[in-house]
Amino acid sequence: MRPTTTLALLRQLRDSTRKLYELELADLDRQIRAIEDSESRRVSTRATRAPDSRETDRTMLRAMQEGGADRTPMRTADIIARTGAPRSTIQRWLALMTAQRYLERVGKGRYLVAKEVPML
Repeated sequence: MRPTTTLALLRQLRDSTRKLYELELADLDRQIRAIEDSESRRVSTRATRAPDSRETDRTMLRAMQEGGADRTPMRTADIIARTGAPRSTIQRWLALMTAQRYLERVGKGRYLVAKEVPML
């Protein structure tokens, strides 16, 4: 059996380091792709909203401001009654407006227009 030389050990270390580096780069590339994919889905979701959705948002926010003028939280059922929109539409809209911080969720199924939103 031949003793391992310093040169051979250095070559083994170099090869191991190269493999580890390649694995780390592959993992970083995977993470970058995952983030890019999630961001592109989020952008495409926004882009597919109907062109008149801003006016719909204003109309719904206005109905909530009028209904909760004394800053009392509105129930989902109250919003449905005021707007006449289907429950599924209202629930999606509430989730979107809450995520965009136009609305504040107060308790279960109750919402307020955020204080920063100007009167419409």
